Amino acid sequence: DANDYQKDKFVAIHFSSLDIPIPGIFDIGRVDERMFYAITPKCAGLTLDKLTSREMQAVLPAFMRVLDATHNVDISQYSNYGTFDSQGNALYKTWKHFILDISDESQFKWLRLFQDTFLEKDIFELCFGCINELLRYIPEERRLVHSDYRFHNVFADRHKITGVIDWESALFGDRLYDIAHMILWDKETDYGRLFYQHYQSQGENIGRYDERVLCYILHDGLA
Repeated sequence: DANDYQKDKFVAIHFSSLDIPIPGIFDIGRVDERMFYAITPKCAGLTLDKLTSREMQAVLPAFMRVLDATHNVDISQYSNYGTFDSQGNALYKTWKHFILDISDESQFKWLRLFQDTFLEKDIFELCFGCINELLRYIPEERRLVHSDYRFHNVFADRHKITGVIDWESALFGDRLYDIAHMILWDKETDYGRLFYQHYQSQGENIGRYDERVLCYILHDGLA
């Protein structure tokens, strides 16, 4: 809706840089009662899902650098954790609170989903029980997280990333949430191993990497 586009505009204004190419928004308007539009500059090249495997391998280092830059954005002027709005306001006082809120019945209507959809209650309880067990390994890390950093949201021209779009799910929290999202939704590349080796090559020792990633895969899957 229009609020999603307003959030995209906020992110472009405050977080775009030479290292993170986020297209600005010229105009936001209404198509009809349900649909809205946003007008942005055209990104050069193609989204990564349109590239061949060879082209993707060539652009992968730039893909990782842009995500690193995203995670290193200065967000000290904003507070709290979790999804934020078009003014940069996040709701949760802790990252763990955001993760646990996935069980909130008033927000997610789990009981109705158990009754009216294919979702099985015991599967939900198993996943949420694992999240609870893994919570002890979750740090109160607060970084800018895209939360949907996937091939259809990233543009590239040759070896250069030219645009990162669709920031409506962006949040403040643990950067490994982005890695978990890639693992969950793209089975062709071993992103868990790839980014673990990437962080090691930079001299970073990411504590409880596997446990954190698993917690976020389960959380993202339920969401």
